[in-house]
Amino acid sequence: MKRGLLLLMVVIAVAGYLGTLIARDPGYVLVAYDGYSMQTSLWVLVGLFLGFFLAAYLLFWSVSFFRYSSGVVREWRGAKKEVRTSRLARKGLTLLAEGEFDRARKFLDGPDENGDAKGMNFLSAARAANNQGDHQGRETYLRQAVETDPSLSRAAIVLSAELALRRRDPAAALTALNSIKLNSYAAEMKLQALKMSDDWRASMAALPELRKLLQTEPFENEIALIGLKAEAGNDTELNALFRSLGPSARYSREVLSQYVQSLSYKAHA
Repeated sequence: MKRGLLLLMVVIAVAGYLGTLIARDPGYVLVAYDGYSMQTSLWVLVGLFLGFFLAAYLLFWSVSFFRYSSGVVREWRGAKKEVRTSRLARKGLTLLAEGEFDRARKFLDGPDENGDAKGMNFLSAARAANNQGDHQGRETYLRQAVETDPSLSRAAIVLSAELALRRRDPAAALTALNSIKLNSYAAEMKLQALKMSDDWRASMAALPELRKLLQTEPFENEIALIGLKAEAGNDTELNALFRSLGPSARYSREVLSQYVQSLSYKAHA
């Protein structure tokens, strides 16, 4: 308040002083060029210059303001769109958890989401489509997720395997998991898929990789027994199969017994 009053007093003082100068001597300015001339007082000319600079300043300020305001409007619209996207995604995930798969897909497959959210939403929509038995829709969503965000490629493969196991399709799960490097979770799914598949050869081939991440002894013993019975009489295959087993399986009483029974040449057994 005091600062404003002081500024007002300074302005009044300066204006009074300038008024005194103008009244004492208005001055005289003559500008001539190429046959044209302009006569005015010094203070009018000063006023014109000040007006020109003030107009230029206002023009510059107006341009800057409009540029700034347009950026603010864009940011505001972006923030509003992000809030709406988050709200739709949250609603879609809630409906998915509640088992409302058809309604969930409508929220998760909206047209307005930004790229980051849309990729994740497509993965959730793929889960909803799988639960509905819509296989084409599931594959479309998985593809769209990767196309929208290539960094989701591994996540889409893991989800594809998970959904395949849920619908008891071990072949599809194994096809997906064989295309990536396994972690503990993926290895658990691969072990589950192998148990479903009843393919002892594929199981034997996968065991070296699974042993690095999981405890496979019971499964390995079971598969070894199946393989040794299947190759009974074929000593070359039997010996190769037995050598490929882990230590716990090779020294299992049941596995050793079956190995000996299946051999044709038992002299070294």
